[in-house]
Formats: sequence, structure tokens, C-alpha cells
Amino acid sequence: MLHRLSERIALSVCNDSDEIPHDIYIYGFELLVSSVIETISLLLIGLLTGKFVETVIFIIFFSSIRVFSGGYHANSYLKCFIVTVAYYLLVLFSADIMLAFPNRTIILIAIITLLLSFILFLLMSPVKSKGKSILNYKKQKILSIISLCINAILPIILLTIYQNNILIIVYPTIICVDVLIIIESLKKGDEKNERKDY
Repeated sequence: MLHRLSERIALSVCNDSDEIPHDIYIYGFELLVSSVIETISLLLIGLLTGKFVETVIFIIFFSSIRVFSGGYHANSYLKCFIVTVAYYLLVLFSADIMLAFPNRTIILIAIITLLLSFILFLLMSPVKSKGKSILNYKKQKILSIISLCINAILPIILLTIYQNNILIIVYPTIICVDVLIIIESLKKGDEKNERKDY
């Protein structure tokens, strides 16, 4: 269904004289449409659960780190949707648990998360799953580390100034990105081992 919709959009947008192949248009619209559906679904869940602001924070922080860090990608749009929603619900659950913690403990968790994530990003990021990046490896690595640092340090500063517990959504989100990087790195290691066996 998503492929057919993307084909129709591509047919209405591009013409035969375009230099870009038709398949690239279709793939681009598939990504766009699936991202829009995913975002709208998360926002609806956020509205229904009374966690709209937390949902917006999750989407912004998750997307802004993941775009540079790479990591695991599901092999279908449905699986991607399910994994994203599962991570989102896990982040909300973790944030609810952290609400009971004093701010000092939350800041300690934030600093530990940042340090461990920073080491992980230095060692493994960016992790490509399929396809090619428009950035070279070095630039993407630097951007992924900068993005991680901004996304981890900014909430600590805001938390100390505003004492706003909504910001605790960020640290479980960063951990989710870390897990996706580790999964894809392990998967790539398994693929290399399988190739060596032949």
C-alpha cells in the first residue's frame, strides 16, 4: 500500500525528462510518507495519553541524534513503525519511573548516560545499515558526537535552571539510540563472520 501510494505521488511529481531515476523518487516518497505516518501516530498516542510535550521532545531528540549516528533499521516500514513505537513507550515508562528521583539523581544519570554514550559514539558511530550516506565517515562521526553532546548537555542545563522533569525524557531516548547502534554493530559483526565462513 505504501509503495503504491509512493508510486502515484512520484508519477504526479516527476516526468520522463527528469535526470533522477523514477525508483529514487518512489523510495524518497516511501521514506517521507512512512516518517509522516510514524510522527503523526506518535503525536496521537502522546495526545491520548496526556504526554504530548514528552512526545515532541522524544521525536526531536531521537531524530536529531539518529540522523547522524545511524544504527539498526528494520527491514520493513511496519517493523520500523513497531520498533519506534515500542521504544517510545519504553522511554515514557522510564521517564515516569525517573519522576520519583530527586533532581541530583537525575543529573547523575544524565552525566553517566552522556559519558557512556560519548564513548560508544567514539568507538562505533556512525553505523550504516543499508545504502550510502551523503556525508563522508569522518564528518558524520563528528556530527553524531556534536549532536549527542548538544542533546545531552542542553537538558542538564535546562533541568538545573527550570527544575522541569519533562526533560528526563531525553536520557532514556539517548539510551535507545545507543541500543540501536549496538544492535546494528553486532549485526554487522555477524555478517562479517558469516562471510569469512564461506
